[in-house]
Amino acid sequence: MVKKEKKFNDLLYYLVSSFKENGVVETKLMKLLYFTEANYYKNNKKIITGVDYFKNIYGPTPDIKVLNKAKRSLNKFLVVKEKKYNGRKITVYEVVNKDYSYNSLTEKEMEEAKKVIELYSKLPSDQLSKISHLDPPYLASDNRIDFAYVNYRKESEESCELPFTAEERENFNKDVSEDGFTKLFDYARKRP
Repeated sequence: MVKKEKKFNDLLYYLVSSFKENGVVETKLMKLLYFTEANYYKNNKKIITGVDYFKNIYGPTPDIKVLNKAKRSLNKFLVVKEKKYNGRKITVYEVVNKDYSYNSLTEKEMEEAKKVIELYSKLPSDQLSKISHLDPPYLASDNRIDFAYVNYRKESEESCELPFTAEERENFNKDVSEDGFTKLFDYARKRP
């Protein structure tokens, strides 16, 4: 197995294993992976896994080929289930075997993942997704995420709060369609 794939597997398992009871929804997991990589880049000028992340309408996500390969290679340790939630189908990752051994993540890399879990794990997936849409690497990238843009984060963007009042946030969540949201961020990204 290639080193970056092993690191990605370790990071994926580590994040999923932090959700004990019901596992973690795929949307949240993709954002936790992204924020772990972005925050690590901000401090170390490199990402943990070396895996490419891409911009799509759902926010930043890792290379789908690498993700699918990781799911196959971790099938003794993780299960990926489809569930119904509020009339929608969601994908949930759960640990089924705790005998996983981390061979490639450093203590520093695991510490960064732990910080991201502490900061973001209690947020609902939709809010975490919206925060990722506001992150400079996502905003400034056209297709492949360029983590160098993490240096354009403002101090307030490094918290887990959206930069809106509670009323604005509630109205935003109700009133902006997914298409409108995408157009809004495309516009913001193109501004000088």
